[in-house]
Amino acid sequence: PSRPSKLGRQPNALPAASTATTPAGPAKKPPEAFEVLLSRANKATDLEMDKIRECISRDIGRTFPRHIIFHKSGGIGQRALTNVLRAYAALDAEVGYCQGMGFIVGLLLGYMPEAKAFDIFRKLMLERPWHMAELYKPGMPGSQLVLAQFGELLKRLVPKVAKHLDEEMIVPSMYATQWFITVFTYNFPFDVVVRVWDIFLLSGWAIVHQVAIAIMKKNSKEILGKKFEHILEFFRGIPPSLNPQEIMDLALTIPITQKTLDGLAV
Repeated sequence: PSRPSKLGRQPNALPAASTATTPAGPAKKPPEAFEVLLSRANKATDLEMDKIRECISRDIGRTFPRHIIFHKSGGIGQRALTNVLRAYAALDAEVGYCQGMGFIVGLLLGYMPEAKAFDIFRKLMLERPWHMAELYKPGMPGSQLVLAQFGELLKRLVPKVAKHLDEEMIVPSMYATQWFITVFTYNFPFDVVVRVWDIFLLSGWAIVHQVAIAIMKKNSKEILGKKFEHILEFFRGIPPSLNPQEIMDLALTIPITQKTLDGLAV
């Protein structure tokens, strides 16, 4: 039987400071401060945290390497990115650190200082309607879910392309994984990324699927005319070719809502 997905439901507002009390009970315990978590991550001597610190350090230089904030090795941007990722690893032992998280944090750091970026990132990872931690947990259950949802939506909304990809034995995980686990931040034009994120921050996952389907619709003729290896090569070249206004205008006409996605949860 279907069950509601953790990745979504009931969008309310932009991530913001949590309220201290609820109508039904006493004050909630405040979340641990960024500085406390970062200090714990930096001082930890256990093997697991040591491995996480090493993985973060190795990946930092690959995160927006041409961006003015992050391109300098050991610069202020890379240090801030390291700090936020380490602090989150101290907060969430189940997730720790996973490739892909850095691009989300990097986007946030382009707009705010590291402590604020951490607060927003924590909400995106752990709260509705985003629950992004599901993407990065061992086994990546959230990634499997969003790709399965996308595959079903592709069959419904772009059936000829879905059929052609199926015949060529190409599944969504072969071309769309980075779209979802980084919410397009990995290598899409910045004008596309910020427009998607404006809506994603407000209302969650529906816009990510709308844009993904819009990409497939916009490029359907080219996809249908290619075979296996050329299709995968074509997908790698799609992001730089997108016209931000055209792709968003098309995306917003595609009938996908959070209710649609909840109906596809398995």
